[in-house]
Amino acid sequence: MNGNPLSPVKPLKPGDKIGSLTILRKRSALKGHYAAVWICQCKCGVICEKNQISLRDKKLFHRCDECFSKSQVAHQKLLRLDAMYSEKSKEPGI
Repeated sequence: MNGNPLSPVKPLKPGDKIGSLTILRKRSALKGHYAAVWICQCKCGVICEKNQISLRDKKLFHRCDECFSKSQVAHQKLLRLDAMYSEKSKEPGI
């Protein structure tokens, strides 16, 4: 059944862990919203709301916005360091 798009999907429930997030509870439905919204807690302690559709997407890294921002800053620093060292290695005599 793996790979079958019509195979049954395990329902989300409080206590489930998805990536860095632990599902706490389902938020009461808002008028006009298509998908359920879940209240989650990240491993860093931040409480956030995530859409059920995004929680089910296996291509995404599941974490809070703060952890995402920290990872983006670290990635940008790494790119700058990599560019700096690659420029130095191109200098003659090194």
